[in-house]
Amino acid sequence: MASRDAMIAELVTMRARGEISQDELEAARKIVEKGDRPADTVETKPNRKPDGQVSFGQGMKFGGAIFAFCIVVAIISSSFETGGDGKRAASRDGSECFSVWDGSSREFVKSVKSQLRDPSSFEHVETRFTEKNARGEIGVRMTYRAKNGFGGINTETAYGTISANDCRLVSNKN
Repeated sequence: MASRDAMIAELVTMRARGEISQDELEAARKIVEKGDRPADTVETKPNRKPDGQVSFGQGMKFGGAIFAFCIVVAIISSSFETGGDGKRAASRDGSECFSVWDGSSREFVKSVKSQLRDPSSFEHVETRFTEKNARGEIGVRMTYRAKNGFGGINTETAYGTISANDCRLVSNKN
């Protein structure tokens, strides 16, 4: 029961982030609810056959339901990312370029870390960004903490530009 609720919660989160449409959410929800019947439980005791082989019998039904769910999520996810034509879909506003967890841009963090004396001391504090401009670029300001050359911790700010269409770092002004 808890795993079904967790899967539905993840689907709702994906919908809130705009990764899937309402129709895709409902279709996936039906699959999850249909696949989590009491008859689909995992058998814990292996069946021993006379020749010494071990079989897990009906336990494969539950694994098959999980596998089918993963395939559906992968298809939905890939159609969102590629827009159906094999190319990455153009962003609406570029907000998907930033982490839902802490708001950072993976590309920007990687670039800033590469310029530090001690990259392992990097600690993200905050990232703010502007709206997409006419060229499809987003201005980014990231505040972070890291060790300086004397071992003390400094709080610094880095500025950059990210392409809203493919989330790549265009420039980094540190």
